Amino acid sequence: MIPGSGYEWLLPIVVSGGGGFVMGFIVGYALKKFLKLAMIILGLFLALLLLLCYMGIVMVDYEKLMSLIATLLDNLKEGAGKFVNWATVNIPFWGCFSVGALLGIKVG
Repeated sequence: MIPGSGYEWLLPIVVSGGGGFVMGFIVGYALKKFLKLAMIILGLFLALLLLLCYMGIVMVDYEKLMSLIATLLDNLKEGAGKFVNWATVNIPFWGCFSVGALLGIKVG
């Protein structure tokens, strides 16, 4: 760093943003691979469950299932609000992280 160059304030932003981009790319790439596998497993599980329901082996309590899903969605909504508040503290890092994650998902 050149003393007195006037750009000392820029280095932490560049380091934070660059690190965020690389980490975001890695997370996005891994997330896409993981979600593909998870969707295959979930699809097979649901197909098996539907087959067992059709055959009369398994009975599903849909009211209880809907109540459980509503509770889960409420918890996710509350957690997402907290995450947004936390993420806005480090805008350069999270901005570059988001771009990297989107690129990683696209490449993955």
